[in-house]
Amino acid sequence: MTNEQVKHIAKLAKIKLTDAEVEKYVKQLSSILEYVNLLSEVEGEAEGKLSENTLKLLDLREDKVEKSLLPKDVLKNRKGRNNYFVIKNG
Repeated sequence: MTNEQVKHIAKLAKIKLTDAEVEKYVKQLSSILEYVNLLSEVEGEAEGKLSENTLKLLDLREDKVEKSLLPKDVLKNRKGRNNYFVIKNG
């Protein structure tokens, strides 16, 4: 990771960085990218094993249509007389 790359990323993110911050982020981002590269090497070696194990862990069910509630039954406990629910934030 170079100073120019960090400055470009900062520009895209609309972040103003001092020269000291650029140097700091060059070191930090370089370290992160090295770690990601290391992980991708390990993941590549075990890719087949991970995929097989992941599929075994998934409890897949058949996709089928089931009986659902009628709109009048869903809305019968709502407050007010509108034909929809009002959800308040917070």
